Amino acid sequence: MSIYTALRAGVSGLTANSSALAVISDNIANVNTVGYKRNGIDFSALVNAQNSATTYNAGGVLPLTRQQISLQGSLEQSSSPTDFAISGNGFFIVSANDQQLSNGGSVLFTRAGSFTIDHNGYMVNAQGLYLQGWPVKPDGSVTSSPTSLSAIEPVNITGVGGLAEATANVTLNANLQSDETSYAGAYTAGDLATGTVTPQFESSMEVYDSLGAPRTIALGFLKTGANTWQVEAYARPSTNVTGGAASGGLLADGTVTFNTDGTVAGVTGSIGSTFNINWAATTGAAVQPVTLDLTHGLTQFANAYGVTSVTADGVPPGDLVGLVLQGDGG
Repeated sequence: MSIYTALRAGVSGLTANSSALAVISDNIANVNTVGYKRNGIDFSALVNAQNSATTYNAGGVLPLTRQQISLQGSLEQSSSPTDFAISGNGFFIVSANDQQLSNGGSVLFTRAGSFTIDHNGYMVNAQGLYLQGWPVKPDGSVTSSPTSLSAIEPVNITGVGGLAEATANVTLNANLQSDETSYAGAYTAGDLATGTVTPQFESSMEVYDSLGAPRTIALGFLKTGANTWQVEAYARPSTNVTGGAASGGLLADGTVTFNTDGTVAGVTGSIGSTFNINWAATTGAAVQPVTLDLTHGLTQFANAYGVTSVTADGVPPGDLVGLVLQGDGG
């Protein structure tokens, strides 16, 4: 063995330690770099062939760099609602293509979850790459195929918002005063809607048409005999429905009878089944079938008139006011 092999072994040790210090310095310098994965150094001994029993051929040491790309980083709190993080296995999928990947394009995988929303509503990272995701069906379900990325597409929130849902079911919880004097005059269906006869009790409720616009429907009650009430449903204003000016906006009518214990005995007429609301052409809304439930919650007691609650389904169109990412990625 020459003196040079001994010197080279010492130099290899210095080089290995220099590499270790360089890795530590790089890790410290990137402590605040989003998505950075720290590196590590392993020392591997170099063993040379020994050709003599009386001399030693020095091999030295070799630094082996390990890039710990699969290491889970620490999660940090952020004030931005579009900053995401993955806990556990997985990557964010990004692409330079702003179309569905079936139209062409390649993808990249990253753990860096700092995204913003561009002027077109797409979620992009600092490099301008588009975040990809599985499309959501109209019913809110998501069909994913982990073995194929051809169906994923860029995440765009410009179309996020609730669709309008027309009211289809209404339930009235109210009390009709049992000791009310029965109406002694002549009554014809539609008199309450037109105002020919003044209802002894009237309650208004709000429903939504097919466009999500709030509309007012009133229920008028008139006692015409013992435990017997005439009831009409009519639109307010009456011009909101087809032919409403002449009919007072009448939608349905019928008779409600009560048992001697104050509960509903039966409901007859169109008011007791599903009836259609033919909105005027000026509203632009579609014909709307509505089912009014008067058999559950309507009573006739000696108490004063009063409405406990009106329950109606249907919702107006929604607007995006915030963005929340659930734990399952939804």
